[in-house]
Amino acid sequence: MLRVLFKAMVAFVAGLVAGWAVSLSACLRWWDLMGIVDRDGGAGIAAFFIIGPFFGLVSGILAATVVLVRALRTGLPVAGQPVGPRPPSAGRLALFAVAVAFALYLVLWCFIELSGPYGPRSVTTFIIQDMIPLAIGIGAGIFTANKLRRSSAVRPA
Repeated sequence: MLRVLFKAMVAFVAGLVAGWAVSLSACLRWWDLMGIVDRDGGAGIAAFFIIGPFFGLVSGILAATVVLVRALRTGLPVAGQPVGPRPPSAGRLALFAVAVAFALYLVLWCFIELSGPYGPRSVTTFIIQDMIPLAIGIGAGIFTANKLRRSSAVRPA
């Protein structure tokens, strides 16, 4: 029981940090695309201290809930349900891969964009700020989807 609680706490903290980073990065990216300029810093502070923690808390609670539900499941079959774990469908894997790729792209873009005055400021800016994080994100999404597909194919039904 303590192992389940520990896993839920780790999932909560990981969900909190990931949700905070992705929501903050998405907010800053949206502002950059819309051309919004935050001269006094109030919107940035609100994004960091209000928007980020809110979505981080929501994603942390969701992650801990998923871990608790999966760990505390009794494993008894329900009438009309197939016995054993259901392998993820190709659509679910593709959706998960896209979500991982987009989240990683946003966070990497945020790190590169906020690199300060010594960041890239030339013709290569578009490639460095948009294409490299996008390629890494897509690669991580494909890798995650393949790993999930292999792990679900190896499990006995």
